[in-house]
Amino acid sequence: MAYEGYLDLGGNEVVNNARVRAAASAYGIAFGDCDPCSDMLPEALCGEEYATPDTGDQAPWYDPTRPESARFLGVFGLSVTGLSSNPVARTPVELPGDGALLGPIRRTHREIAYTVQLLALDQSALVYGREWLASVLRGDVCGTDGCQGAEMTFFASCPCEEDCEGLTGRQELRVLCDVGLLEGPTPGTDDNALIALSAAGCDSAQSGACGPALAATCDFTLVAGKPRIVHPAVRTAPTCTTLHLGDKLPGYDPDAAIAKCPPPVADCLVDPLCAAPPLPPQPPVPRDPCYPTGAFNAVRSFLSVDATCMADWLDHVPVVEVYAGNKALRRMTVRFHMNPAALPCAANVDPCNACVDLDLPYLPAGSTLTLDGRVQRASVDCTTATPVLFGARGTAFSWPTFSCPSGFCVEVITADDVDTCAYATVDLFPLSDAA
Repeated sequence: MAYEGYLDLGGNEVVNNARVRAAASAYGIAFGDCDPCSDMLPEALCGEEYATPDTGDQAPWYDPTRPESARFLGVFGLSVTGLSSNPVARTPVELPGDGALLGPIRRTHREIAYTVQLLALDQSALVYGREWLASVLRGDVCGTDGCQGAEMTFFASCPCEEDCEGLTGRQELRVLCDVGLLEGPTPGTDDNALIALSAAGCDSAQSGACGPALAATCDFTLVAGKPRIVHPAVRTAPTCTTLHLGDKLPGYDPDAAIAKCPPPVADCLVDPLCAAPPLPPQPPVPRDPCYPTGAFNAVRSFLSVDATCMADWLDHVPVVEVYAGNKALRRMTVRFHMNPAALPCAANVDPCNACVDLDLPYLPAGSTLTLDGRVQRASVDCTTATPVLFGARGTAFSWPTFSCPSGFCVEVITADDVDTCAYATVDLFPLSDAA
């Protein structure tokens, strides 16, 4: 069962039981002791230390222009559902005779329901906390989050108490993509339940109030457009390559190399003595004018992923970043090659056997191209437009998913005029259907 005590949505911390416990303790309030997992949260989150909202590591909701924000102590997670289920659907089609055609399995959206408790020192701070929670769950309505959603980060279970392979609990971090608010937040049944505040809290000048604290329960539901749960990237080496140091390929022509590929193997049921009927002439394939053709001087670099780094029972998707440096990159090709024997990449690349071939004619200077297999989306950070990607010889591009731990090589080819700061990176993310 996923841990309910931490939630980050779009880079904004929403739920953090450790932060709430620390703030409550500063005012003498015994709160949240029933959650032992929160003791491990600070270390798992890079050793953060928590105090009152307006001191030390300031709370995400603190606003110096709103004094009541310092008296709101945070959002404490009570329960979460929807992360352990596998959201799949299948629609069988009944046959005229007996039985049915099963049809394909497809993954539907995922709904995640949270029940949380808001803790505040007085009524005005509680009202502010509700306002802040509603705002942060709504997301960045001025940006792409309004339609596409944002990344949601949570823990699949309690963070490790000990150093787990050098990651101190972060191997339990999970990410859902394209997440947005579906419903809420709505008040719970035990709204405005009172919690006694100790004398130390009454004497504190920071609280701005003396008396009972307020704890209010509320519910909200998030929806993930991409239902698969993303694990932390597997650790491979090297994960980055400097492009200008690659192999020089004078007179390289990618289309000519693919044109030499042998035809596909005929089906075993085709009789070699029975000639196939002639096909009608095919209409010419329209060629996008932005797709470059012909030979050019190229430079080629490699990135590799070892099969021993890949999980046996999970799918894996790559996230590739290419930085252009101070010069534009032109005629860029990114190819994925299976490499089960862990051979040197330079000896194991054949365009005829590539899993995926991606071509980008132009990447502006100073920009970064991100090919995110988690959401099957490409972006360039200098624009909100989606870059035009091509497959081999200008065909449609398809996103790679690696279902078997066989290892692979990533081949990056660009025109030879490459800036010394240009580089490419690749990270491999396992995917699961439940947490």
